[in-house]
Amino acid sequence: VKEKDIKNNVLNALEIVNLLDVKDKYVGSFSKGMMQRLHIARGLVNKPEILMLDEPTAGLDVESVYTVRELIKNLKEAGHGIILTSHDMADIETLADTIHLIGGGKLVFSGNNDQIKEFAGVDANTSLEKAYLAIAPKLKRGL
Repeated sequence: VKEKDIKNNVLNALEIVNLLDVKDKYVGSFSKGMMQRLHIARGLVNKPEILMLDEPTAGLDVESVYTVRELIKNLKEAGHGIILTSHDMADIETLADTIHLIGGGKLVFSGNNDQIKEFAGVDANTSLEKAYLAIAPKLKRGL
C-alpha cells in the first residue's frame, strides 16, 4: 500500500468490518468476534482481488458467527473473491459457491452443495454436514 493511501485504506477497511467506531481503542479490549473482524480488515487494507479466510468463525459465539458470516456475504456481493477454509459445515453451506473436498492430501471433488450431496449419495434434503459425514471415511483414506 502506498504510504499516502495507508490511513484512508485502514479507515475504509475498519468501516467495512464495522469497527470504525472503536478505531482508537486498545485491541486488547476487543472481544474475540471483534478481533476476527479486525483480522479481516487487515486483509482488506491492501485491497486484494482475493481474500483468504481460514476458519473465520472458529471459537465465536452465535452472534459473532452471524456477524462474520454476514460480513463475508457482503464482501462477496461487493465483488471480492474469497477463499474460505472451514470445518464448520454451516459456514460452508451458507457461504460457499464451490466446495472442494480434500482427501489424502489431494483434491477429490469440487462442486456446489447439491453436487456434493449427490457425490455423497445422500438425499438432496440432507444437510451438508450429514453428506460430509457419509463420505468422510473415504476422504480419510484418499478414496
